[in-house]
Amino acid sequence: MNNQSEIKLFSKPDWKWVGVSYCMFVVWHLLPTIVTIGFFRGTAAPGLEIGTVVWMFFGLTLIGGYVGYKSAGVTIIEPAIASFFYVCTLYVSVLKVWSLPIKMYRLPIALAVLLAGCAIVIFSAWIGELLQAKKQRGAAS
Repeated sequence: MNNQSEIKLFSKPDWKWVGVSYCMFVVWHLLPTIVTIGFFRGTAAPGLEIGTVVWMFFGLTLIGGYVGYKSAGVTIIEPAIASFFYVCTLYVSVLKVWSLPIKMYRLPIALAVLLAGCAIVIFSAWIGELLQAKKQRGAAS
């Protein structure tokens, strides 16, 4: 990466990409999650909980990497900000689908999921940025 595209830790985020990332999380992650949870609700399908957890993290990884790859310049913090708001939305939505009240003893688990989701998106956006830089170097050669 050249000097213009180096990661600046405290640079101002591009809010357009925060919005794009959040919309992508909602359309490509939340809707399939709610549909599958609603479809399998009340069934004793083996591995359903494991499959749901795998989808939660795999879907975040795909979207974070895609945003990092497709966005112009270095876009790592923007999908992370969007993932913070998205995981909060996801948590409330899943509780509503299952008709569960929000209880205080669930908040540490929710916080752990929130931090894990943000970490996964930061890592995957970084990988997307590396792939974007590799593609640009290949095109420049």
